[in-house]
Amino acid sequence: MWEGIEIGIKIITLLFELYVKTCFFDLLFYKQTKNIHLFKLSVFVSMIITLMVDYCFPYVWINFLSSLFLTWFLVCCYPASNKKRIISTAIANILLALSEAFAAIVLGIGGFQFLSLAANDKTSGFLLSRVVFWGIYRLLKRFWHKNPNIEIPKKISFLGLVLMVILLMEIMLAYSQKKLNKTYASIWVLGASLTCYLYLYLYGMISGFMAEKMKRELAEKEKEYYHREAQLLQNNYNETKKFRHDFKNRMQIINQLAEENKIEELKKYLGKFSEKMEHIPNFSNTGNLVIDSIVNYKLQQAKSQDIGITSHILLPEQLNMDDDDIALILGNLLDNAIEAAGHIKDKKYIVLDINYQFGCIYIHIENKFDSILRLENGILKTRKSNENFHGIGLGTVHGLVNKYHGTIEISAKEDVFSVDILLYLSVHSLDNPNMPIRP
Repeated sequence: MWEGIEIGIKIITLLFELYVKTCFFDLLFYKQTKNIHLFKLSVFVSMIITLMVDYCFPYVWINFLSSLFLTWFLVCCYPASNKKRIISTAIANILLALSEAFAAIVLGIGGFQFLSLAANDKTSGFLLSRVVFWGIYRLLKRFWHKNPNIEIPKKISFLGLVLMVILLMEIMLAYSQKKLNKTYASIWVLGASLTCYLYLYLYGMISGFMAEKMKRELAEKEKEYYHREAQLLQNNYNETKKFRHDFKNRMQIINQLAEENKIEELKKYLGKFSEKMEHIPNFSNTGNLVIDSIVNYKLQQAKSQDIGITSHILLPEQLNMDDDDIALILGNLLDNAIEAAGHIKDKKYIVLDINYQFGCIYIHIENKFDSILRLENGILKTRKSNENFHGIGLGTVHGLVNKYHGTIEISAKEDVFSVDILLYLSVHSLDNPNMPIRP
């Protein structure tokens, strides 16, 4: 009867431990979307292996190794680098070890030997240590800097890993005594806890500092990008102004030829004028100044490089979306497409398709490329020697897509590169169903 109750308490406590670990990793990775199928599998495997170890192989070293493995398995559910996964696994296990050390002090458990049998029969100690672990998580939650995408310098990560190993070895040494000195153990646990908290605090502070640094660098790049775009658009405006002036003069010539009834000369002149007009295409006519300016200039720029253009843009004039965001998305994607197509000698093309439907914007950009990609940490990089004049990259496009709870798919098959983006937003045309959507 009592054994059945103990098993029940053990299972409940294990579930509680997994819950606290999940909360802890949600904190470290700021609730990044985890692989739910892998997460369910890790919970199931953790329950089975932990119970099997406790009742079939109750040795300290097996407990320790299985804890490391199962924690690593759980961490792998989160999208992160292996370096961050290793650090997170080490932190979780050292905090769990400190929790067990605190429970050992309270219950007077000593005589810890790494190769000996574990005290798995101490259900009260197991439960108490997990409650302490939960308390540690709640305390960490108060000051942890939430920034999942910041990569901490390797030296700091290595220092943390070494520190965790040292603390773990000290725990094993302190509790290897047959007779536990509570005063000594209490002082040691307090010191180890403060050391661990100090490292985590510094880790969070460095993460925050690097996040601010990244924001400043991003702001500078955005400023530089917009300055360059403003110059390009100003040049485009000057060309348009010049064309209007020329158009006025041409109309005078047309009127004069018509008045003098010089029909043949008028036909020839109009033919030449029509040919010239064909060289000034208008790829986007949505009525949205930002979208039309960026798309028309970029695609005219591509056409001047003998890149074939196919475009279909169907959007309302007003979007419930920051102009800066859509400018950065389209500007960067078109820059990348033009650069990639520029490496091709023949049959180079760009396809741009932008549609709005049911409160969503769908963007498809496709281009031919030379099948050579430069990837760094999964991010596509420019191959230009001067990267300062290449916008701010696909990394920021990913960030803007997340801002609108959207999705982005990047595909490279043989010599065709494509990007598909779906953005969820409400547009003013939803409030006014009669608002026209101009192609």
